[in-house]
Amino acid sequence: MSAWTIGAVAAGGFLGAVARHVVSGRLNRPDRPFGTALVNLAGAFLAGFFLNGVLAGLPHAFAVYGFLGSFTTFSTWQSEVVGLWKKGSRRSAAISSSGLLVLGVLAAAFGWLAGHAGG
Repeated sequence: MSAWTIGAVAAGGFLGAVARHVVSGRLNRPDRPFGTALVNLAGAFLAGFFLNGVLAGLPHAFAVYGFLGSFTTFSTWQSEVVGLWKKGSRRSAAISSSGLLVLGVLAAAFGWLAGHAGG
């Protein structure tokens, strides 16, 4: 792996993490982690979109592995699900866990279709 690729992943990762922090911070509420859901769904859509090679000149390492890799967050999503469960919001935890998984797959599929149609 070249130094250029590592730098592209690092730069994309930095920007993705900052973007996730801003979006999640503005939208999350104690019992409703809407920000985390939004970034994960948007990231799934964009990952599906980029699978078609639609990167408009951006390096794959920067856009997918770097930016989307740190913009989306499985660990935060699952820690929020556990937090909801521990607070007694078991219905919200179950809906968040299963619902976001299904919606994420659908978002990736729609992203792939959108990228396929445009390319």
